[in-house]
Amino acid sequence: MDEFQHFEPFPPETRMKMPEMSYEQELLNTPIPFENRVAFLSEYLKVTSEESTFEQLALNLDIAKSVLSSILGEIEAPFTQLETGEIVYNSRTEEVVAEELHWRNRFSEFDDFMSAASIASNVSKGIDSVHELANGLGVYLKFEEVGKRKFYRYPKELAQKLHTLAFHFPPANDWYNPTEAEVEVGKDREWIEAQVALHGLKTGMRMSGNNNMISHYPAETIAALVSLVEKLPPPAGDWMTARSMASLLNRSRDWVVARLVMYRDLAEDRLTDIHTVKLHYPPQVFLTLKQLSDNLPPPADGWVNRKEVSEMLVRTRHWVDKRIGSVGIASEMRLDRKEISRIHYSPEIIDTLQLKYLIDEENGLEV
Repeated sequence: MDEFQHFEPFPPETRMKMPEMSYEQELLNTPIPFENRVAFLSEYLKVTSEESTFEQLALNLDIAKSVLSSILGEIEAPFTQLETGEIVYNSRTEEVVAEELHWRNRFSEFDDFMSAASIASNVSKGIDSVHELANGLGVYLKFEEVGKRKFYRYPKELAQKLHTLAFHFPPANDWYNPTEAEVEVGKDREWIEAQVALHGLKTGMRMSGNNNMISHYPAETIAALVSLVEKLPPPAGDWMTARSMASLLNRSRDWVVARLVMYRDLAEDRLTDIHTVKLHYPPQVFLTLKQLSDNLPPPADGWVNRKEVSEMLVRTRHWVDKRIGSVGIASEMRLDRKEISRIHYSPEIIDTLQLKYLIDEENGLEV
């Protein structure tokens, strides 16, 4: 009996690699933008434009300089170095540091293990959200039995992690969600997103009213977009581009463009339905071209002009001109491939002239 062979069903290189960290764990390792911290305090912040030195901050907050230095580094507080070499921090720094100190004091008073409800109340989350985020962070309930009572609690470090995570999901405050932006700007979301990308305008993820993270726009971006709209040309309305006129007239674009030259002074840049700027002409120009088009002879549709007859019979134009009038074939004005009016002949002209050639050749006449 043959020995069993070992088969590797999926080679290592084809196996799905599991992520080393969950999304929540990655966020914990991502720096928190200072403006996110400000967003959480915006409704409480004092309106001030004053900047503070390190010494002033330490004095106002009544904390040791070593503690202040540690917090400033942790929150990545923005600063400016003056020409004198002195470093000053922006007007929001004091409040942000104060809030961080307040949280640290609260956290130090928490029990080592906390219920989901207690954590939820301290980090402004729902209980279900606490359980869901805890799972993503790899933090699990610990079972405790005190007398006849049984408890399931999380280590208090979960509260710290959820507090940190919250800064990655700042509230919208006075930022505009996409629907609000459309109303303020008067353009659809596609146009807004395109202009934001084109001009490098500020945007960011903010928590919406239904606790979903979506793109929002600050007031300065809305103002910039409104300014762009004000500079835009008017909508096309019943004005038309050369391409749209060619389509409606069933003429080539070259034919239309050649006749628009004399109306160039009437043309204006206007917005198309897809928000692009194109050269448009007023309705009366289209009506003029329509009248010209309607008065044109019909297309060739199989009829041939003298040049085409010469090419098809491989004869000179002189030979064709000398004989074409004597064969009695119908002729009329028609449009050639370039939409130029020329005399064209019924298709049987080819067979008639070919026969004429054979007869002349047989009779020894000049061919």
